[in-house]
Amino acid sequence: MKQVGLGLQMYAQDFDEILPPRNDGTFDFANTTTSNFLGVLVPYTKNTQMFACPSSERGPPGTCPANQTCTQSSCTSYLGNAAVMGRPINVMPSPANIVYAQELWERRCTAFLRPRLVTANANPMLSTYTNWHFQRAPGQENYTTIHLQGGNLLFCDGHAKWKRGQTIRSIDFGLVPDDGWEAPQAKNYTGAF
Repeated sequence: MKQVGLGLQMYAQDFDEILPPRNDGTFDFANTTTSNFLGVLVPYTKNTQMFACPSSERGPPGTCPANQTCTQSSCTSYLGNAAVMGRPINVMPSPANIVYAQELWERRCTAFLRPRLVTANANPMLSTYTNWHFQRAPGQENYTTIHLQGGNLLFCDGHAKWKRGQTIRSIDFGLVPDDGWEAPQAKNYTGAF
């Protein structure tokens, strides 16, 4: 994930400190003309294998997009943060504290954004987001719990670190109000900046 962070920093330098475009659900993300939070980093990372954690579960081989399984070049276990995509880094009060990407327990060929944008507004503080956390089964979180009930997070300043899943909060994604996993996963949030 740190290598992805280095690619992100190079991308941001080339694009006036603006993060990649906010395109959710980009199928076969490394082989499309649709810009997405991972595909735009490929020229900087020169490698797509780093987009999937080796500890994540891999589904059976298949074709994308029909069943979401990985292709040789499009395989990821990371989810981008829709609340920061397409935004300048300098609007964030503390980029070192805002998540750019988090881990998913399984690999897919699609570049998804979570939290998910529900309604967009020209003023980012009025846009609505949901699903910054998600339970795949009661009491079993789907995001950022792959490593000892925690996961690796990539932050907007390019650094990566492990964090226990239960300590992650909506504000870590730049969302308000500031809630933990006790909040309903479908609750609506707005941008904090």
